[in-house]
Amino acid sequence: MTSGFRSPRLNEAVNGVPSSQHVKGEAADITVGNPEDNRKLFELIRTSGLAFDQLIDERNYTWLHVSYSDNNRKQILHLK
Repeated sequence: MTSGFRSPRLNEAVNGVPSSQHVKGEAADITVGNPEDNRKLFELIRTSGLAFDQLIDERNYTWLHVSYSDNNRKQILHLK
């Protein structure tokens, strides 16, 4: 994991938005070491049936953002 819970101060330092799910303890940025394996993990999570709010491919699978909330949207995004 590269980032889980962030205090408001840390979130500001990494240019996170104030409403970030990281500040609420609802999100984690994770990597398994390389884009190819991150892509496999992304697909595993996407197709697993697991509940999630957001599953985001960050920067061509450099890392994944996964979040969970009381109102999961099952939102899947690819950010460059």
